[in-house]
Amino acid sequence: YGLLSRPVLVEDSGLAIRAWGGFPGALVKWVEASAGIPALPRMLAAFEDREATAICAIAYYDGGQLVAARGETRGSIAAAPRGSGGFGWDTVFVPEGGDRTFAEMAPEEKDRISHRRRAWDSLASRLPLARFAGSISETAIAPRSVAARLAAIEAQKREVSEARISEQPFLPQ
Repeated sequence: YGLLSRPVLVEDSGLAIRAWGGFPGALVKWVEASAGIPALPRMLAAFEDREATAICAIAYYDGGQLVAARGETRGSIAAAPRGSGGFGWDTVFVPEGGDRTFAEMAPEEKDRISHRRRAWDSLASRLPLARFAGSISETAIAPRSVAARLAAIEAQKREVSEARISEQPFLPQ
């Protein structure tokens, strides 16, 4: 915030594997870069427990108030990578109650149950309504304003994900 002099939003995600005591967590990017995603299922071959939790943490700071949120999706690690959608470890994460990896799901289907969606929903519920509405006098139309703001947040979330994939710095407009 101090550098930009405007509100900032930060997000990170990780993959906590129960058999490994929560490792790699946010270090999953390091595992991906050093060993590759296909190595995750191979390294778990000696373990019966393949349970994992996808975790996303988001924080918003406007110079006066910090609002943080977290979202989780429980699941397991597939025996081998499957699917071509998504990015990162989506090819090996199977959400609880399903038999397909995130990478085998349509983006809309994944978004309904993803850790990121849950974190964004939690953040949106914690931000004061006036932030979405623009001013206290507009709170009578807040539901429409909230929907519009959430749509804008979703668009920024996609831009952030795309920036992360390309490893380009991202500054929202």
